[in-house]
Amino acid sequence: IELGAATDIRVLISYEDGFHAYRDTIAAAIRIVRPNAEVVTVEPVDIRETVKRIRPDVLIGSPLTRDDVEGVPAWVELSLDPAKPSRVNLNGCYSETVNPTLDKLLDIMDEVVPLS
Repeated sequence: IELGAATDIRVLISYEDGFHAYRDTIAAAIRIVRPNAEVVTVEPVDIRETVKRIRPDVLIGSPLTRDDVEGVPAWVELSLDPAKPSRVNLNGCYSETVNPTLDKLLDIMDEVVPLS
C-alpha cells in the first residue's frame, strides 16, 4: 500500500529475528479483515525510523522499547511465550493480557480508530 493512500488506520508490525512468521501472519490476517488498513512490517532495528516516517496508529511487536513506542497512540508488545502476559498501551492506558487473539488485536485497533 502506498503511503498517503486512503486508509482507516496505520499498523506497524515488528518481531525479533527468528519470529518473522508471526510478524507476517499477523500482517496478513489484519490485511484480510481490515482491507483499508495500511499494514507495514519492519525489522526491529528499523522501528524508530519507520515510526517517525509513517506515524502508525498501532505498533505490534516484540520486543519494544520506550523509544520504539514514543508518539504511538497504541502499542502491543506481544509476549513470545503464550503463558506470559503481553503488554498493551492504548492512548496512555496500560494493561496486560495473556495470549491475545487476533480479535483482541482488532479490538485495540478499533479503539484507536473507530469503524465508520
